[in-house]
Amino acid sequence: MPLLRFTRLPEDKQSALLDAAERRLAEGGTEPVSLNQLLEAMQLPRASAYTYFDGREDLVRAVVARVAARIEGELGAWKEVNTPDELWRQWATTVQRVLAYLAAHPWVGTIVRTHLVPSQIPSVTEWILAAFDNAVAIGMVDDDTPRALLADATLSVLGAVDAWAIEQLQRTGEYPDFALVQRLVSRLWGVK
Repeated sequence: MPLLRFTRLPEDKQSALLDAAERRLAEGGTEPVSLNQLLEAMQLPRASAYTYFDGREDLVRAVVARVAARIEGELGAWKEVNTPDELWRQWATTVQRVLAYLAAHPWVGTIVRTHLVPSQIPSVTEWILAAFDNAVAIGMVDDDTPRALLADATLSVLGAVDAWAIEQLQRTGEYPDFALVQRLVSRLWGVK
């Protein structure tokens, strides 16, 4: 993560530098972006870079962590529900909110798609597992499968869905139909 000297910069300066790096990283898409390209976008001399970051990977990690934090903010916390309809409604509303954020900030979607699996962000994992445990508690999930296996399978499936949905959103500009996610998860869980 950023070195101490970076954290001592005024917040607006930190934000401006990371905003520039974030946009340049997104412009690169799946192509590697060099430290020099990132520094040029940040209008930062190479010598200064090493007083703020411990190299390219450190800078990229800082940008990705910042993006992850914004996704977490859009996600919010899972609120326990009492019925399957309430569960799917909350899930769909949350997905739409996150996708709307990504639509409004397309460069964030590019960074997510190329550098981050949303379902592997700790708070996203917690959210998914809270939804899963809520589904178990209200009797939606087939209890013949070990919880740990089914939870891990859910995270894996949702990781693939995340990547697909972000790509669809960026390619077509339209939200993928949440009914597809609901069908996949329902089949996986053996929803009754």
